[in-house]
Amino acid sequence: MTYRITMTDLENRVKHLNEITGAPTERFQPRSNMYWGTKSNAGHHYICSGDGGYKVERIADDGGGASELFEYGRRYTKRELYWLLGAYINGFQKSRELEGE
Repeated sequence: MTYRITMTDLENRVKHLNEITGAPTERFQPRSNMYWGTKSNAGHHYICSGDGGYKVERIADDGGGASELFEYGRRYTKRELYWLLGAYINGFQKSRELEGE
């Protein structure tokens, strides 16, 4: 029997990715001007869903512009995205270890 990948599993991986990359863990922060609401935290990774699939995006600036972390325009199943994030995180950690040598 296979383990069902849930949205919580994906969110935990993305949270871990934000932590190890030093990115903000919250997607938005309040603006200093009370009339403009919130602004995006540049560098924050988050899950985006639509058209029956999921992808991870990274906020590029405080205006909310974002870029896709993996293949542009492609959406994945939860299981595929779970394993992609695992590989990405492992690669990131390994590169940090090699830089420290």
